[in-house]
Amino acid sequence: MLHLLTLSFLSTAEAHVIGFHDWPQQREGLEDIAYWAYEDGWYISPVRQTQYTGTRVGLFIEKSAELNVDIEARWVSETAQGPWMRLQNTFALPTLELWNQDFDQATQAIQFRTKQPSSMEYIEWDLLHPADEYDYRDSAEEDTGYFVPLLPSYPPPASTYLSSALIDIGVIARTDWGASTTGCTTPENDWYRMAVHHVASSQTYNGTIEARVQALQAWAMSSGGFCDIPYQYLVGYDGSLWEARPINRYSGATGGGQNDGNIAVSFIGCYDQSACMNDYGFYNTPTDIMMARARELIRTLSDEHEIDIDPANIKMHRDWPGNSTACPGAGIINRFGELINPNPYYHAKVVGKSHNDTISLYEGDTVEVWVDIQNLGIWDWDSDTNLAPTPRDTPSVMSDASWADTTRVQAVQGSVATNDTYRFSFTLYGSQVGTFSQDFSMMQEGVTWFADKPYGGSFPDDAIVFTIDVEPQPDAEPSDDPNIEASAEPLTNSAPFADAGSDITVVLGETAQLDGTGTFDPDGRLLQYTWSFVNANSMTLTDATTLTPSFVASELGNFQIQLEVQDIDKYSTDIVLVSVIDIEDEEDSKRGCAYNSTYSTALWSLFTISLLTVRRRKTF
Repeated sequence: MLHLLTLSFLSTAEAHVIGFHDWPQQREGLEDIAYWAYEDGWYISPVRQTQYTGTRVGLFIEKSAELNVDIEARWVSETAQGPWMRLQNTFALPTLELWNQDFDQATQAIQFRTKQPSSMEYIEWDLLHPADEYDYRDSAEEDTGYFVPLLPSYPPPASTYLSSALIDIGVIARTDWGASTTGCTTPENDWYRMAVHHVASSQTYNGTIEARVQALQAWAMSSGGFCDIPYQYLVGYDGSLWEARPINRYSGATGGGQNDGNIAVSFIGCYDQSACMNDYGFYNTPTDIMMARARELIRTLSDEHEIDIDPANIKMHRDWPGNSTACPGAGIINRFGELINPNPYYHAKVVGKSHNDTISLYEGDTVEVWVDIQNLGIWDWDSDTNLAPTPRDTPSVMSDASWADTTRVQAVQGSVATNDTYRFSFTLYGSQVGTFSQDFSMMQEGVTWFADKPYGGSFPDDAIVFTIDVEPQPDAEPSDDPNIEASAEPLTNSAPFADAGSDITVVLGETAQLDGTGTFDPDGRLLQYTWSFVNANSMTLTDATTLTPSFVASELGNFQIQLEVQDIDKYSTDIVLVSVIDIEDEEDSKRGCAYNSTYSTALWSLFTISLLTVRRRKTF
């Protein structure tokens, strides 16, 4: 009886078609090959047994440069063994070769032999049932196991079928990575869903993703019996995107009767820490750029084929019915939500701004401004998240010494979670006479500008704009006394006086009219007006940059509204108190002061707060 050595196989790389794995499951290194037994001029391996059967052996040899190698194999059972058969070389890179051989029966155990063991750095091999690829098209016969064969009457497809949109996002064409001519002939032109996979292999060969893609195609076609790589598109760890099986040919990746109209997108690498470490001795962690580019690819494909991006249409391989698998591995599973999230990683919305009109100031003076920006992206903002002038990395004519530098205004302090709002308060400098408009946007230092894909794409470079009108500094008025020299110093600037008007009470549903006409500037300068609610609510001010704004009183309660008035470099504020009451409260007030009503409470609150109005006006 022959001794059988059992080898493990990778649990996350279940076959798409029974008997096929994306990459060989067994590996033997120099330390294993060194123990092959020498007999009659041959070095013979121990018997190797798998947990599944196959009628074909496929074997990759990583060989020493410029050395030739021949290798033979035979099937083995507990009572017999087949004849030694020379493997056929079907694919070769400078130091990587693929060898295949069919047996006359299914087997779980094999042996190898070679006369040149020193020429092999390692081997990766597997037992397979060649697919002889059939369609898993939906039909009445599918449940009975009937498969529709390939249709050879169709002309062979062109070498690439990339659309202009896919070319624009940088998908690498089959013609560019050296694909072999496809053997696929069955057409597919009705794509309505997608499946996300991983290949369960290393990410590169000899340091390149291209060589890995070439080897994947050779393994699928020469060893697996597929007409091409089973997937339509591949994603590299560096964010590179690869055209695999032509998009006008039927998919071969998802199985379980789920290939119809199902675009397969697969990450190159092994992304399940437990299984990959156990079986291969390594695992891959999804990179941010890989996920971002896969998201960009999926969105482009969804636009082209009118596939709604939602969990019903875009699923992981394991989630399509009829597929018992952990693919695409825990690393991808934990981040799958990023791929179907409608918002990009970095996205924002301007929700408030100190000045919407042109700001007047004198040359050499400054003005304080602010902008409130809401984080609508997937990721939090941090100290690398910056407000910056555009055009990008170009010094701004308005840059002030308080900025981080002439091309960056300031960075976020702390962290800003999704849906939170952050206020950037900063200074604009009137460096020279003239009227200037400056655009601003957001950027993540060392990663992306918010306007750019794949991390952003929805917040333009001109999302924020401030305009300043800079006038020459006025000279002092000349004195009538001939003994006094005229001063070249500019006139002093007095702070403006903000007056938000009298406190008011308004009935729920009516319009509250504010009055800031008592505001003035002692020097007669032009002023900028900004009204805003102090306490949060859902009501919106109309004409908030004029002296007479208004709002519809849609919430009950007491509300403080601030008027900020600004000249060239100074400002002041005042607060008006508005009480919104219900019509029934107004009737209750006629019942006498002993009646415990909301209206009487509101009046008491207004009275209490009004005692503080002598302290509410601030000048800066």
